[in-house]
Amino acid sequence: MVLSGVSLLAVSQNLIALYLALELQSLSIYVLASSRRVSEHATEAGLKYFVLGAFSSGLFLFGSALLYAGTGTLSFETFLHVNEALSAQCGAILLVSGLLFKLALAPFHI
Repeated sequence: MVLSGVSLLAVSQNLIALYLALELQSLSIYVLASSRRVSEHATEAGLKYFVLGAFSSGLFLFGSALLYAGTGTLSFETFLHVNEALSAQCGAILLVSGLLFKLALAPFHI
């Protein structure tokens, strides 16, 4: 499941496909993080990872909605021609923040 999510993530053409592929990959990793049922630490880690993932998904979706409000499309090809709307700029910042937080590439969780 993780491999299929990452594969779909690489070939996504719009924000909806990107979000669904990211969630498919993330949900599989949540299960892997809490797979040891006898360990309380594994259960706690899986629950904490799920809560942080839900928060980052919210940031990503809110940024996607603002970006759609500013541009009128969800396709990656048209984001290069973004007008200077404030909602599009705020949406892009929230979208990138949510994506970096979800992929643990930025230290937002510290």
